[in-house]
Formats: sequence, structure tokens, C-alpha cells
Amino acid sequence: MKSETKQIKLFEIVLTVVLIAVISSVLFPYGIGFYERAQLSGFNATYASFSSALQSIHNKWLLTKTNTILFELGNKESVEILVNKHGWPLAVLTRENVPQNLNEKLQCADLWRTLLSNPPTLSLEMSRQSQYWLQEETTECRYAYTELKEQNVIVYDSNSGQVFLE
Repeated sequence: MKSETKQIKLFEIVLTVVLIAVISSVLFPYGIGFYERAQLSGFNATYASFSSALQSIHNKWLLTKTNTILFELGNKESVEILVNKHGWPLAVLTRENVPQNLNEKLQCADLWRTLLSNPPTLSLEMSRQSQYWLQEETTECRYAYTELKEQNVIVYDSNSGQVFLE
């Protein structure tokens, strides 16, 4: 009688382990895919938010045709944004940052930190410690997302105002 209950308990333990192994082998790949889909979703949300903020500034420029646009931040504050002759953002103006002329160099990092309400981390060097890697060119800002296996890049062209994915 005693050995019969031991056999039943051993059988129950083995059956439980086998069931857990089968269930986890089915769900594990789904869990990994879920993480990557969540990362991609966050990337797409950042892209949409950044693009929308740039378009909002351009729309205000279309109404005013001034060299600077007042951009309202989420915390009831506002900042002045310097725009180019086509009305696309170039730089964030502060007391310390007054442009010498209207051909001011494109300030990609400042635009990123200001236009996004909760900006992901940004680095000037390729690093796993920041979510995005900034590559500045004369008229382009390239924000490379470092969290996914394949490289996803948000590109902002200040001449045409285009924001696109690479």
C-alpha cells in the first residue's frame, strides 16, 4: 500500500514536470516575440510623436511666417523654436542659445529632447546604455534605435520637413 502511494506521487511529479515542459516550450517563443513587438511598438510611437511635433511647428509657421515659433510643452511651459526659411525646426532657443544668424546649424539633440514629452535616452555614440544613437548631418538628424536586432532609424530632413523610417 505504501509503495503504491509512492508510485502514484512519483507519477504525478513526472506528469507535472512534463506538462510544464510542454506548456513552456509552446509559450516561450511567443514571449520572446511579444518583447520584440513591444519594443517595435514603442519605436513607432516615438516616430509618430516626433513627426507630429515637427508638423505642428510647421503648421504654426504657415500661419505666422515668423522665424521663431512658440512651442507649448506638456507642463504648461513653452519654448521658442527657430525654423528655417521653409518653416521646419532647426533649433531650440534659450537665453544661452541665441542664434547668430538664421542659418544656424541643425540641433538634433535639443529638438529630440524638447519635442518629445518623455524622450527616450539619446547618445552621440553607439551604446547599449541609451535607446537611440544620434547621427547629425548638415540638414538631417538620424536617430538610430538600438533596442532591436535590426537597425531602425528615424530620419528628419530639415530642408523638406520629411520624417521617415529607414
